[in-house]
Amino acid sequence: MKATVREGLLPSACVPPKTKTVQSVATLYHATARTFNGNDVWPLSSSRTNFTRSDRTIMSELQLEASKRTVLGKKVRQLRRQGITPVVLYGPAIDPRPLQVDERALERTLALSGRTQLIDLKLMPEGLSYASLAREIQVDTLTQQLLHVDFQAVVMDQEISASIPLVFDGEPRPMMQNLGVLVQNLDKVEVSALPMNLPAEIRVDLTSLAEVGQKISVADLPLGPTVRLLSDPEEWVAQIVHARVAETTEVVDEEALESVEAETEETTQPGEEEPAS
Repeated sequence: MKATVREGLLPSACVPPKTKTVQSVATLYHATARTFNGNDVWPLSSSRTNFTRSDRTIMSELQLEASKRTVLGKKVRQLRRQGITPVVLYGPAIDPRPLQVDERALERTLALSGRTQLIDLKLMPEGLSYASLAREIQVDTLTQQLLHVDFQAVVMDQEISASIPLVFDGEPRPMMQNLGVLVQNLDKVEVSALPMNLPAEIRVDLTSLAEVGQKISVADLPLGPTVRLLSDPEEWVAQIVHARVAETTEVVDEEALESVEAETEETTQPGEEEPAS
């Protein structure tokens, strides 16, 4: 992941989704959004960013009703037009089951659960319930409509792995004194835990960066005894650098981008289209 540079932090309620464009030497980062399929961002409600113990209790009891789906393949477009989202349930000793859920109910549930909080997926009309996690979430890049979701049924006494987003708190003293800028290298880490112990997020205290040159590594993150780290503990999360270093990094990145664009223009003949990526 490419490191990002910030001169300051923005209130989570004021930051729009998909803010990763460098402006001067600052890259705006939206910490209250989940990246689901690599490019598409599904924003969380800003009022639900700081999870408390009572929030976790409520979220562990999230329920979502689903029913058997007989419409498969490209025909699922008909379901989406009716406000129904196709989903699949899979897991240990469970053959993949094509299901369908109400789109609005699914949106509300995912806004609270993300990919790390348990959902009680209830199959109707049988009434069978499966503790599950939303694993693969496909979103239309233009309309942001949910296209498809894969739910993984979990075994409560078996550890599972997940990517946990990092949420940055506070402002380092060197930034307040205009002595340096914050360079952010990671926005999530891989962990393993029992399903009920997966954290919704990991908070990073930036006030611990008291001097230029100091950094926070993955090993410094407050995980707790019930969560096992899978990411490289030596990898750094955030660091304070001199502003001039950050500006130099940005110039190098812009020059590299211009070089790639120039090569693309040279290799594309007039009247020809570039191949789709």
